[in-house]
Amino acid sequence: MKYWFGTGSNKSVHFEAKTLEHAIKLFKAAELFPEQFVDRKFIEEGDYDNDLSMYVYKLKPGALIFIYDDNSKKVGSVLVDECINVDYRNLLPSIPLLEAPTVKAEESKETLPVIGSEKAVTKIGTKVALREAHNELMRKKADLEQLTNEIKDSLDIIKKELKQKQKVLYILELFMGIHEEIIELKEGTSAPENTPLTLFQQVLYMDEEVGIWNDGEGLDFKSIDKFDEWAVKEHKRFLHQPKSICVFKVRRKSKDYGDPFVNMSFNEENKKTYFLIRNGDQLCRIWSDVTISERLFPTKNEYQALYEEWKDWNSVKEKLQDHHESYLYGLLAIQGIIERTEVLGSELRKHINFMRPDGLPDEWIKLIRDDEPEFWITDGKPAWRDYIKTNRATIGIGTRIILSTEEYPFHLNRNKDSDDWRTSPFRPGYPPSRREVYIVDAVEEGKYHGRLFIIHYLPKNDWQERKRKVCFRLYSDEILNFDKITLEDAEYYESNRLYRKDYISLLPTIHWIKLIRKEEQSLEFEFTKLIAGKLGWDEFGYPEIRRAIDWWKLKNMWKRDLTVDEAKAVRMILKKLSFDELDKR
Repeated sequence: MKYWFGTGSNKSVHFEAKTLEHAIKLFKAAELFPEQFVDRKFIEEGDYDNDLSMYVYKLKPGALIFIYDDNSKKVGSVLVDECINVDYRNLLPSIPLLEAPTVKAEESKETLPVIGSEKAVTKIGTKVALREAHNELMRKKADLEQLTNEIKDSLDIIKKELKQKQKVLYILELFMGIHEEIIELKEGTSAPENTPLTLFQQVLYMDEEVGIWNDGEGLDFKSIDKFDEWAVKEHKRFLHQPKSICVFKVRRKSKDYGDPFVNMSFNEENKKTYFLIRNGDQLCRIWSDVTISERLFPTKNEYQALYEEWKDWNSVKEKLQDHHESYLYGLLAIQGIIERTEVLGSELRKHINFMRPDGLPDEWIKLIRDDEPEFWITDGKPAWRDYIKTNRATIGIGTRIILSTEEYPFHLNRNKDSDDWRTSPFRPGYPPSRREVYIVDAVEEGKYHGRLFIIHYLPKNDWQERKRKVCFRLYSDEILNFDKITLEDAEYYESNRLYRKDYISLLPTIHWIKLIRKEEQSLEFEFTKLIAGKLGWDEFGYPEIRRAIDWWKLKNMWKRDLTVDEAKAVRMILKKLSFDELDKR
């Protein structure tokens, strides 16, 4: 049965016991400060003691603690003084407590624990003595905490000073190039000494620029030599000024090496910062122990935007300082390269000082704000993601499509149970490849999967030769309308560096689009010559024949290429061109 001490008053606690008498004994033994449970009507005054972390009460004579059952019915009471003036020995059973047995060394090498002893209980004595010992300990603890806080405050001051000295040491190491590594990639004639230095704001990524996608992962820190080879050939695409610097990191996204500890170590290497520096025909790559996060120098409105976000100067001051320091370190490393090395010549030392409070001379330093879209000069072409969004909106029954996702897996995580719904009722073995063009045979409004596009194809299995096509369901974000992508579009997005962060999915997709498109164009060129021969036309008639070929491919809801029925294509295209010729007359 449960007995509640103090229910409905100041504080309460319960004990399970067979009798009220036993419950009172348990309460007396367990509660060191029973006055916390006294009924409020017996309290004259009370105050919270911070050192003891509890309220200390002045009680009226004869103060009681009431006892209740589970139904809140009062079943008894006990005097507070009775619960305070307790001799623990009177609460113990009449049997002696266990003493630790004496064990000889040769009998056991282990030391057995002491379960309990009557001597220990005798030392505890009364509850009053224990309360006094407790309070003394709590006050010493409070004194110790105060001393600890004073020491902590002193340590915080020391840590702050040490942090500042470490910053100064780090700045000196950066400027002096203590941890610097210079790799000369290309020799040649340097730019004239009076050539200004151009700094590119945007941080680039080696794996994205090189665009190795065959392994599905891309370049990492172990293959920087591949970046060096590529940079020697292609550096003028992004270092288009004769004396210029841009920042590179190895990867934007982490790479999975199959082990969490290896991932942590190797991806730290993948985040390292490198400077690629051009001086005329000379090119070098420099690693400096500096971290540049988003960009080499701040945007025009960055500090103002940060202040407006926080409004209060005291709140934003530290954040502004962190921002400023993050840019300062990168510029200090460049200042050190200018001062200590011949990489950029000697004349810049007289004119460039990134620490100058009055700014930098425009005739000697050029800042290219290529990480601020408002300064970009665009050609009016949509971004890659906008382009494919518009493209996918045109897909329907009869559309020729190409896959725009990896062959394995096809978003298996969209269905928690399995991927069977894609191919039901048959399992094809190998899914469709993005190296081929397919026709959308039907469209489903999936209950759980969104809009689905159904194709039929002949799977290529290792263990058997398929004779019948099977169906496969695809999401719209896994496919592209092949006939809406020109070869010129594919080449534009392949070479445009603004969209390279999506290179792992973008580049292989464009690779196969280009390959299939070129094969189709080669076939259509031969077909054009065939039609021209039958009509007796020369090459001036080729554009009109190509328009007729497009008409044949796209005029019906079910799109097709020339290989579907070449004989019929010849007849209909010749017929159309003949009618068009008559119309012109």
